[in-house]
Amino acid sequence: MMRRPPIVDVAVVGAGPAGCATALALRQRGHSCLLIESAGNARVRVGETLPPAACRPLAALGVWDAFVASRPLPSVAIRSIWGSREPQEREFIFDPYGNGWHLDRARFDAMLLEQATKAGATLLQPARLQSAELDRHGIWALRIAGDLLRARLVVDASGRAASFARRQGAMRTARDHLIGVVARYRLPTRQRAEAGVMLLEAAQDGWWYGARLPNAGLVVSYMTDRDLLPRGLSEFESVLGRTEEVAQAVEGHVLDSPPHSVPADTACLWPMCGAGWLAVGDAAASYDPLSGQGIFKALSSGRLAADAISANLAGDDSALRYYGAEVCADFRRALALRSVYYAHEHRWPKSMFWHRRHAAADA
Repeated sequence: MMRRPPIVDVAVVGAGPAGCATALALRQRGHSCLLIESAGNARVRVGETLPPAACRPLAALGVWDAFVASRPLPSVAIRSIWGSREPQEREFIFDPYGNGWHLDRARFDAMLLEQATKAGATLLQPARLQSAELDRHGIWALRIAGDLLRARLVVDASGRAASFARRQGAMRTARDHLIGVVARYRLPTRQRAEAGVMLLEAAQDGWWYGARLPNAGLVVSYMTDRDLLPRGLSEFESVLGRTEEVAQAVEGHVLDSPPHSVPADTACLWPMCGAGWLAVGDAAASYDPLSGQGIFKALSSGRLAADAISANLAGDDSALRYYGAEVCADFRRALALRSVYYAHEHRWPKSMFWHRRHAAADA
């Protein structure tokens, strides 16, 4: 008789911040965990800043020391031009959690993954989940590259694709068509910056943010709607040239990688959980980048998901539904706050981008 593969408590599909945070929190609770990551180590992810409050989930996950050792760049303030041409600056010195952080995103993701595997999570990479079937005993049979694995519960941490959840019939509803055009710059001579300031600047057809990187490079991103995207490098640079703070920050830098677009829509999955599965991070809910909360939400939702999973595996049938309700409530709060932020900007009354944001706030 063929021997059946052993059963792991939880299989996590995706090894980004949300997936690794879930795995770390599950290992803290004593659960066996499998991380399934389809991309190789060269995968590029966007998100270069952490708010001061991110120290809480990082410490709770037991990775604070490893995070500090990865040498993130302290972020001391946010400088914004929003609602008027007068720059405003909010210094983190007044924040109870101290300064924020500018990240080398590849290094940050690698740190989380290393800590998750050190904690005992098993990593399959690169590995693609080909099929998943729930048997009559409530155990998932997962087919990965011809191998059969079994798990009591599956976590979808596959990002905006929500690949596993969609297979279960879940649908992702977008609230806008926001897209980011990201470009990286570097100084002609490499050096490490000592501290950074995050830049935020409204524009006629969208808004910009800029963040210093630990290697003294600079990333800038133009957020606009899909139908308003600048065409090509020359148009991107033309729109950039009409900014004030961001254009000034780019001066003296050399383009390191050409602009590329990334999805940035605000969206929510429904349902966020089902029989033997739940979604975390962007797979569950993706937030407007204006909030600056993407990675923070990924870390926090991973911990919240682990609590629900642990309770579910212990026999609490309501735990996953409660988790879904918590994430939905948080998403609604974020929508309300987003409306407040966008309502402050009225300098371009004929702009389609701003008309859409104000109309959404009034709906």
